[in-house]
Amino acid sequence: MNPHTARLVRALTTLARHAGAWLSTALLAAAPAQAAEMYAEHWDGGLSTEGWYANSGQAAVSPNAVVGQPPGSLASVYIGPDGLPGKMIGATSSNVELIGSYHGQPWQVSFDAMVAEGPVEAFWLRYRIYDTPGGWRLPLAVPAPGVWTHYAIGFDPSWTDEQAVAAGWEPEEYVWDWGTSMGYVTGTELRMQLADADTTTTALAYFDNFVQQHDGTVPVPATAMLALLGLAGTVAARRRPSGRAGTAALNSGGLAFSLGKATPPAPCGVPFRGPRPAHTSV
Repeated sequence: MNPHTARLVRALTTLARHAGAWLSTALLAAAPAQAAEMYAEHWDGGLSTEGWYANSGQAAVSPNAVVGQPPGSLASVYIGPDGLPGKMIGATSSNVELIGSYHGQPWQVSFDAMVAEGPVEAFWLRYRIYDTPGGWRLPLAVPAPGVWTHYAIGFDPSWTDEQAVAAGWEPEEYVWDWGTSMGYVTGTELRMQLADADTTTTALAYFDNFVQQHDGTVPVPATAMLALLGLAGTVAARRRPSGRAGTAALNSGGLAFSLGKATPPAPCGVPFRGPRPAHTSV
């Protein structure tokens, strides 16, 4: 081995050793500081949106101190078109407790919703996926006008696409498969679609008591996970030699979820389900 090659090998070996040590430290840092069994937001007192924001440029959200169960909720109001097709209201959260990998346990989600005004035609619980304009969504029964409706949903990240669809979930046009998607969640959304008509100029809905429960592990934030995967791939490249199905309950009170064993998320780079749409969904 000539001197130049020997120096290069030593440099790469040192880099790999330091990178491996950094990766171990980063993995420990990325793990949750303490196990958390649930995320819960009740908007009590109506003081803040608590990290939830409008799900599109057509809507605005604000805390409400009067309406709720008990008083205190999140209000979403239609404020006008934003240039994209369709009309909608709703709210999204990218709070750290709700993003990242959902693998490792089944999940239970519950919340209350009420439509105070406007022609709501459809309602979904929706999970946005990293680096795609789409996501997976679960159709829900539209609340009766002026009536609080309770929703309880269960799902398992280890489902196959077929199992997720059988449980009622819908893949949007441009999204990864169910298992991969559940490893890179970047937003939790409550979305209501309005009648797309010229007469639809006002709409108002309230959300309350959002609870998402799991088995004691806070999801690893998606950005940290992707960074770690990227570093691991880099280190590996430098060291390489040359030569059970469940169901979802959609209406008041019901809850069902699978206890199947979860599988680890697939890596980035898997094929998407369809072509990129003309407009990026929000």
